Amino acid sequence: MDSGIRALSTLVIDVDKDWSDHTITNLKESIAAGQPLTYEQMIAILGLAWTRASGEECCYSLTQDTDYVYAGFNTVPAFVIKISKATMTTSATWEGAVGENNCRALTQDADYVYAGLYISPTKVVKISKATMTTSATWEGAVGEDNCQALTQDTDYVYAGLNISPAKVVKIAKSDMTTSATWEGAADEYCRALTQDADYVYAGLYISPAFVIKISKATMTTSATWEGAVGEKNCQALTQDTDYVYAGLNISPAKVVKIAKSDMTTSATWEGAVDEYCRA
Repeated sequence: MDSGIRALSTLVIDVDKDWSDHTITNLKESIAAGQPLTYEQMIAILGLAWTRASGEECCYSLTQDTDYVYAGFNTVPAFVIKISKATMTTSATWEGAVGENNCRALTQDADYVYAGLYISPTKVVKISKATMTTSATWEGAVGEDNCQALTQDTDYVYAGLNISPAKVVKIAKSDMTTSATWEGAADEYCRALTQDADYVYAGLYISPAFVIKISKATMTTSATWEGAVGEKNCQALTQDTDYVYAGLNISPAKVVKIAKSDMTTSATWEGAVDEYCRA
């Protein structure tokens, strides 16, 4: 069974207790004698897991603030679940309207969660944190489909579209309309975004992988990192003051440290065979 979990920082459990024939209340399942505990069973025993309700499947995206985690579901209709960090229970739920399916990207600011929907044309839904209801919606133009990535700053949301050619759309938060658009070349697909004060960085799912440094002011390409031979399929991005980190969905997985100053490789981490970086 592949739970999708690759590492745990700390997990403490009573290894001397005979757990066989016990029933875990919040999983509603018994533990088979002679079988090791699954990750979900261990977490349930510790009382730390958030468990979905019926129909809430396929968690595809996460974001968080001080008190809550927000989980986006790749379902029909889409769901965004507001989960209390303190209790890891559902606090509130946003459910998409008819046709608002497949939440594959989330970002947030002080008052709103923004949900990117993988539909045609694509939508970015501005959701009030206070009520978990729709405040406003941006809808893509013809051909602007499949929002796979989101990031945001004070005034704008940036939506990365998994289409060819790739697009990054700059959306004004004030009225949820398109402010400007960056467009890539044919056969380039945007699956990851991150941003700093002056630039948006777009990770392209191609071979070799690209990370495009896009000026926020002009929404044009400032510089490009290109992966070496075998470095393809950028699926995840994050950044700090001096570097962008690109996660590559290949085996073995790679995380590439890219200098912002010249968009060249500074260092690389490589995983084991059959490990794929997707977040």
